[in-house]
Amino acid sequence: MMRLAACAMAAGVLAALWLASGAAHAQNEDNIPFHEIARVVLNATEPGLAEASVTLQSTSTDDMLVDPALAARIAGDDGLAYIALTNEGSCVIGVTEDESCVLVSVLRHGEWDGIEEIQRGAREIGDSYIDDLNEAFDTRAQFHSVFIHYGEEARLAQAADRRIVSAVYTMPREETASMYEKVGGILLSPDIRSGGGFYEASRRVIAIEGSHMLFSITPIAGSQLMQMRISAEVGVPDVRRINPLELLRSDPLERSDMFSRGYNPLGSIVQAVVISEDELRLASSSAPILPTRIVDNEHVPLSVRTGGWIFDPASGNVIKGTYIFGGDDEVEDDAIVFALAAAPAGPAAPDEAPAETPGLPVETIYALGAAIAAIAAGAWLVVRRRRDEGRHAARAQGTGAQAGA
Repeated sequence: MMRLAACAMAAGVLAALWLASGAAHAQNEDNIPFHEIARVVLNATEPGLAEASVTLQSTSTDDMLVDPALAARIAGDDGLAYIALTNEGSCVIGVTEDESCVLVSVLRHGEWDGIEEIQRGAREIGDSYIDDLNEAFDTRAQFHSVFIHYGEEARLAQAADRRIVSAVYTMPREETASMYEKVGGILLSPDIRSGGGFYEASRRVIAIEGSHMLFSITPIAGSQLMQMRISAEVGVPDVRRINPLELLRSDPLERSDMFSRGYNPLGSIVQAVVISEDELRLASSSAPILPTRIVDNEHVPLSVRTGGWIFDPASGNVIKGTYIFGGDDEVEDDAIVFALAAAPAGPAAPDEAPAETPGLPVETIYALGAAIAAIAAGAWLVVRRRRDEGRHAARAQGTGAQAGA
């Protein structure tokens, strides 16, 4: 549960950066809807392990080759929470580690009264999508169950009283490398696959034992956010010295050639999240710490022309850092390493907004979050609980509901 909450909070600083992407598009035609995000999440209370992930995402069917008619249907379905394909075992309670899942997750309709109506309504919606999804993903998933998500998933999805209900379809589990080769070959455009960058980084994560794949489609602002995500658990030599490139097995980490033309400073992002029961603080960083100002309670950089870290917060039980490349095409060696130390006792000093410096207007910078917030609110947050839910099935079944075929 702690890791789940951290994933949602990790979207915060990015939410303060992405909506400006729209303004940036308006001011600079070179901006493109494709983005690549690398993330490491470390839990200092469980030293020795972290999650490393790479996400490729776009709102354009020119980048993610979903049939435009299917994409338009998903974008216009205001009752749909998300659609996901994953080989992450135990995607919901009752699904085994030997199965992959397709989830059609909807927001509970107010007229669905009682468990049976909820299950029937969700399955009807799921069944209306599954044939098209099987064709799009080249899968043969069959109906497994309906699962009602309670608690953290529904809250993070901001579904209010309309809790998320998933129609779950399963098939034999496919290894990540072969699944990515097949599904990525179908859904990722030739420009993404030939452009290197974080696509190559994702292939390095695949090589880590126990890696998983998730492809999701989330309706967002009248469009559809499509995300391909590869993740794996990795060893952490020292939870106080964080080297994202080492954890991602990508040194150097290069940007995609898709950003080689024009000016796309926010196209590539590295994010690091550290969770600890003891309060920590940022002690040092090999990369510049970018000056920021507060916009809607979030720290946003005064300029995105220079590469560097934005830490928000930089102390406490959760440390969140977002690295932007600025004008650089890659980072390597120890270029973005940062170190943490125990936070001093007593109240923290209040943040001070620095004086504004020349650079892009804040309206252009106020951009990265709507899309990445969907990561926190969307599909991968649900499947992220695979092992925890499996280990605590009895407890979870007291707060969830499921029905088989």
